[in-house]
Amino acid sequence: MTCPAPWILSMHADGELPPTDANSVACHAQDCAACRSTLAVLTAERIATVFGVETIITDDASGTHPVLLRPL
Repeated sequence: MTCPAPWILSMHADGELPPTDANSVACHAQDCAACRSTLAVLTAERIATVFGVETIITDDASGTHPVLLRPL
């Protein structure tokens, strides 16, 4: 499978894809580091937006595992 379009990844991170499409994206991301990283960033941005946080602190140098959020 080729990488999904950025808007598809964004919809997936927002939980807006139909279940079959979401499953396809999730399966692809398991094997694709680039899409996995993009999804991690999009998910972190969504968390920041929904919960109104200013900072996302990560547990590793890659910045792909958000673990602490500081309120605004």
